[in-house]
Amino acid sequence: MAKIRSDSKEYAREWARKKRETLRALRPPILCKQCGAIVPKYKRSFCSTYCSDKYSRADWYAKHPGARDEERKRERIRNADKYKTRSARYREMHREEMKAYLKRYYRENREEMARQSRERYLANREAKRQYDIEYRQRPEVAVRYKAKRQTPEFREKDRLKCKVAHALRKRLPGTFTTEQWLARVAFYGWKCFYCGKDLQYGGLAMDHAIPVARGGTNWPSNLLPACKHCNSQKRHKTVFEYFKFLGKPIMRKSVLGRCERVSHNAVERY
Repeated sequence: MAKIRSDSKEYAREWARKKRETLRALRPPILCKQCGAIVPKYKRSFCSTYCSDKYSRADWYAKHPGARDEERKRERIRNADKYKTRSARYREMHREEMKAYLKRYYRENREEMARQSRERYLANREAKRQYDIEYRQRPEVAVRYKAKRQTPEFREKDRLKCKVAHALRKRLPGTFTTEQWLARVAFYGWKCFYCGKDLQYGGLAMDHAIPVARGGTNWPSNLLPACKHCNSQKRHKTVFEYFKFLGKPIMRKSVLGRCERVSHNAVERY
């Protein structure tokens, strides 16, 4: 009687074990919450301790949004030399790529960067001025800056900045940049618009086709390169009036690069 009872118990255990295996085979496999791999039988939710710890950190960072940034800042402060060396090595190896990226980023976000730069300057105006003064007083910088200021290109750019600032103070309509003005000069071949004299940075003068005193603007389309003599002699005359004063036919450079003779009665177009 005892033998029959023990055999029935063994049969029941074997039947229960096979049933568990059958049900386990029919159930879909358990996937790791972190990496998606199949979890072994002796695990519950993660395939390894690494995934478990990583999932726990990710969940904690999701509940504390600023904690990751603070941790990275502390890490960079603790290992400042290492990060500085690594950044310098990366910039040296990817110099051209970084230049292209910065140019593209500036073109796409020019207004936003200008706004941020203006806000930073207004918030730290006095500190910026003090830093500029101290920087220019350094011996090596002072020599280099003095030599740069004596070049004709620098003087021309400095003079144009003064003109733009004066126009802004007077609230004159229109504005221009140094690049736009030099592009106008190059368009006319670095020659005086009135007498055709070759121009250099030292003898270059900016003339307004329609004088500011008679309603002209500071837009680039109203600017003409001239020598100092013609600019002084023209005074408040328009282009057509000045050519009539000189007794010369009007020479106007067309968009195609040709010079066309225009009579004094032609319609003024710029």
